[in-house]
Amino acid sequence: MKKLMNTTIEKPRADFGYAEYQSKQRFAIGVDNIYRQSQRLRNSDQFIFDGEKWVRNSYNGFAIVSMLRNNPSNMELTEVLRKVSDILNQQLNQNETYYMLPEESYHQTIANTLSGQRYFENIVDKGRFFEFPILVRDAFRKIQLDERSVPMKMKMIGLNVFGTCIALLGEFKLEDDFNSVNNFREQFYNDTELSCLDVKWTRPFVGHITLAYLGREIKENERLLLANTIIDINATIDFSRAVFHIDKTELRSYSDLSCFNSRPGYPEYHFIKS
Repeated sequence: MKKLMNTTIEKPRADFGYAEYQSKQRFAIGVDNIYRQSQRLRNSDQFIFDGEKWVRNSYNGFAIVSMLRNNPSNMELTEVLRKVSDILNQQLNQNETYYMLPEESYHQTIANTLSGQRYFENIVDKGRFFEFPILVRDAFRKIQLDERSVPMKMKMIGLNVFGTCIALLGEFKLEDDFNSVNNFREQFYNDTELSCLDVKWTRPFVGHITLAYLGREIKENERLLLANTIIDINATIDFSRAVFHIDKTELRSYSDLSCFNSRPGYPEYHFIKS
């Protein structure tokens, strides 16, 4: 009898659908989940408090991001973030525990590209640092989305912790706005030239603005304080006008996760066509 080959068909990876995304974001800021995630929070290897000062370790890469400061309509959101940061500073031992990111770094990542070891293997070692922005520009030119006359609006809904950071999460009031992000990502990651450099989909889109990274190991009582502080902020801060207006996204480079740099020739993609 002929032996059948044991083949496994890998399920294609993709971003969440609209309803699932909205549900996951709401679940993430739930009280029980915040307590659970606070127990899982790990100290970062990017921002480390060495007992005397903060050390920013190198972490190089490129990303497609929408910077908060790019749109004047984001001023109200900026003011909310300042208020949240002030409370975190007052309630937590920020100076020696949490590395608070500078305001100019606040952004939404629309698509990850290459960072860390993959950045060196595919960009630096192959001498393609100056060519990469051209490839991204060409990919941007191929992307076709439905025309729109107003920015996408991501409403921020509350804080959570995940991985090594504290972040403010966002959802989309309009499904069309959410679909524009997903359609952009799908076409970007399907670009042949970028795929040859190992630019690929690695994780679903999650709307968030990172505010701080954990810089040292914390004890049980500190984890409880963190969870209670976040829960209190989510219950008392008015997020109703905290909206991230996204009218464009762009290529930026970084040598650590506190500063995202734009250089001459770096391409931009405008969701609103002039």
